[in-house]
Amino acid sequence: MRMRLYEAEFVRPDGIVNGHIVAPSGATATQFAKEYHDETGIHVSQITIARIDDKLPSRRRWGLDDLLETASIGFASECPPLGWFGHTLVQPRLKLYRIEPENEEAVHIIAQNPDVASAIWLCGLDLGDDGAHPFWSISQGLDHLDEQQRAEMENRLEVGPVGEYVWNSERGWALK
Repeated sequence: MRMRLYEAEFVRPDGIVNGHIVAPSGATATQFAKEYHDETGIHVSQITIARIDDKLPSRRRWGLDDLLETASIGFASECPPLGWFGHTLVQPRLKLYRIEPENEEAVHIIAQNPDVASAIWLCGLDLGDDGAHPFWSISQGLDHLDEQQRAEMENRLEVGPVGEYVWNSERGWALK
């Protein structure tokens, strides 16, 4: 069965959280979102679901058709260097990773695991003709955040999107 991609908005007491859901219909996407929030104990006062796979421009469809053919019902994220990813419910929360390249500023990436975080980071590098990249270390990103940064990051770790994030003290976290 071919799935569809839905944009989802969840209104919660602590603010609005946006994400994407892969499901065969809008009703199924809404039911999945309700069950997810019930299971996690997160109160949500409103859920808005809108189908978007039929409206996305070709530049935003990288990997989407494969995802819609093979994914099970669940959350999904778009990461421009790598395309679309499905999130399995075995591990519903994404993680924040901090990648520290040698002699460069650290970057923060939301991903399912350290391998995907490394791939996202590497895809964003200009490796030149020889493909050489700097040495780097990777660690749990939340350990390096202050209270405000951590609080704002928590909602993003539930539904994504996957990708590299930058912190701005006035606007908060933003997908790079």
